[in-house]
Amino acid sequence: MVNSELLKQEIKDSGLKIAKIAEIVGMSHNAFSGKMGNVRPFTILEAKAICNTLNITDPARIVAIFFA
Repeated sequence: MVNSELLKQEIKDSGLKIAKIAEIVGMSHNAFSGKMGNVRPFTILEAKAICNTLNITDPARIVAIFFA
């Protein structure tokens, strides 16, 4: 289960839009939003791509966001 609030804060801090991150990760805006809303989980590869895109490198932060 993703911690949507922490992920939203990381996205806001990055200055990128959700649609752009979804595009970089390789999914539609709707799919990304659904996963942020915990309708479906992010895969490990998707979480890794999001972390790379947002430059999230702290393991504790990654766990807090994607393994809430």
